[in-house]
Amino acid sequence: MQTNQQLSWYKKATIILAITTIIPTTIVLTSQAAEPLPAQQVVTSQPISTEDAARFVANYADQAEKVKAVVKGVVIEAGQLESLNTVAAAHPNANKFRLYFGKDDNGGDVTIAVAMDGQGNDQTDTMYSSARTGTNLCPPVCDANGTIGGN
Repeated sequence: MQTNQQLSWYKKATIILAITTIIPTTIVLTSQAAEPLPAQQVVTSQPISTEDAARFVANYADQAEKVKAVVKGVVIEAGQLESLNTVAAAHPNANKFRLYFGKDDNGGDVTIAVAMDGQGNDQTDTMYSSARTGTNLCPPVCDANGTIGGN
């Protein structure tokens, strides 16, 4: 009889522990995981027409600072990577891609991602653009903080 009472006590203790500790902890952790990304981390990539892409690249070329250095690399931002992934999904047979620098009609820096065919021609039926924070060229971007690209 005493064994049954002890077993009953353990069952009650387990239920109380679950109610007071495990369930509230699960609720808190679940609600934390469901929160959206902060605004500065939200990445947006959007389709762009051939006409807009050509105009944005021309805008950039007209205003770009000339680089007189060996380009060692380029920083790829999350939005650019999202654009590349979207273009790659639309062109599953492509194995090469281009990122064009552009300036939108408001003067904002953008990058245009486009797939290439086997002859190196742009596949302009599906292109995506994303905002970027600067030229992202190395130099000068990697020279300040890059481990392998710095001077």
